[in-house]
Amino acid sequence: MWVVEQGNEHKLLELDRSRYRALRRGIESGSLTIDLRIARLLVNLARVKEGSTFLDPFVGSGTIAHEALMLGAHVIGIDINYKLLHSMRDGYIDSVNSDSTLSPIRDGAVDSIATDPPYNRLSIIDRDLEMLYREFANEAYRVLRVGGYVAFSHPTYVNALDLFLNLGFELVGSGLQYVHGGLSRLIYVFKKPG
Repeated sequence: MWVVEQGNEHKLLELDRSRYRALRRGIESGSLTIDLRIARLLVNLARVKEGSTFLDPFVGSGTIAHEALMLGAHVIGIDINYKLLHSMRDGYIDSVNSDSTLSPIRDGAVDSIATDPPYNRLSIIDRDLEMLYREFANEAYRVLRVGGYVAFSHPTYVNALDLFLNLGFELVGSGLQYVHGGLSRLIYVFKKPG
């Protein structure tokens, strides 16, 4: 993964893919599953630590949440789709069936956020993507503690950078991930300054 920090581009890391099992590509429970390596990358970029409180506000099938769980974090997953939450069947993840932009989480209660917000035709969202990302940015700023990190991926046709910077988030790094065919995703890491 390549990142740009303070105007300089450099290789952030190379993944040792031998440790990861291959996930079945395709649709599981009506949702596409994020690649396990990218899920771990997002969790690492969000600086998840043992005992910390982690949030995936678009938890879906729980791939990112399980990566945070393996690091020993207290994990909260929010999704509007009850079927996806029910399919996780994991007593170790606190799952909330809610619109993630209207979560019941207290202000400043989360140490880190990592997620892959919806952007494809399989999503059940009924609002404009830019509006969804704007509301996601606002909610992330509200629930994230000062000094906390948020890492997420999104398609290149959504302009999320300014949405986060205008709220006061500090850009820590960004990268581009080629997925397949015509789909590439941007990965952003922001810090809530304090």
